[in-house]
Amino acid sequence: MSNYWDFTTDKSKRRLSDLWRPYRDNHKYGFKDHKGNIVIPAQYSKNPYGFRQGLTWVNKNNESFFINEQGEKMFDANYEWVGCFNDDGLAQIMVNGLNGFINMKGEIVIEPQLSGRVEGFREGLCFIWNKDKSIYYCINTKGDCVFELEKENHIVGFFSNGLAEVVVYNESVGNRWGFVDTKGNMVIPAIYEYSRWFHDGMAAVGYYNNDLGIRVYGFINTKGEVVIPFRYRDTGWFSEGLALVSIQDENGKYFGDEIWGYINMEGEMVIAPEYDLAEEFIDGLAHVKKKGRGFYIDKNAKYHRSRQSPELVLQQN
Repeated sequence: MSNYWDFTTDKSKRRLSDLWRPYRDNHKYGFKDHKGNIVIPAQYSKNPYGFRQGLTWVNKNNESFFINEQGEKMFDANYEWVGCFNDDGLAQIMVNGLNGFINMKGEIVIEPQLSGRVEGFREGLCFIWNKDKSIYYCINTKGDCVFELEKENHIVGFFSNGLAEVVVYNESVGNRWGFVDTKGNMVIPAIYEYSRWFHDGMAAVGYYNNDLGIRVYGFINTKGEVVIPFRYRDTGWFSEGLALVSIQDENGKYFGDEIWGYINMEGEMVIAPEYDLAEEFIDGLAHVKKKGRGFYIDKNAKYHRSRQSPELVLQQN
């Protein structure tokens, strides 16, 4: 777990407890905050997950339940397995090997009758694998089936910006990535060998360049239009208007080791490629590493020793 939110975290859903870490003392578990202070003493018998939406699942005296940030018991949750609450306010549960979902009051909103692999909710939709039909289908937060995918779609991602990655298998070329909309329509054809999910309205897609012997990436918009050409050795995601990329040198050759810089949404290099490692921008800063030294930069590539405290960021938001 990080001591800061990641770039995909919805700012309206952020809580300081998202950054709390489980710790162990005398075979029991509790929680420390992002500064290392004990906020909930060690008393639970299983290593718990982190907090999401102000709640986490714990086990004590052979009873499983959810607690809030004050360590108070909120409701029982004696299931075989329970996941974290997502941004849709649902947590996955397992009963007798079958999956369902509860809400943040502990009420079962989707009965545990889903027998296949569950990919988790995102933007109100969740893919489920139907092993009897060998297909994926998609449900909403009521558990209703919204659509089924074609049988050839044997790998799926999750929804982001209203689109989800899917893989279509083709006997002649193998797996190819495309995107479906919330009705299951293939709105961006499955023609790419590699892809990342959409963020800020853009997605990195790529193919293997036989001449160069490496993958090359570009960016498409939600209409499937190539808006930034295939000229990057690797990419991250767009966040706050910038994306990290690994690039060619001035002679069109690719660096032997990946060197990272940042482009804007027009594909212009706005922060020079000089970092050995780099991460997405969050709250105006990105963590980078150069010559073994880690630090933060702002969008003008100005050095910052550290971030603002999460407490201050929440106050500003």
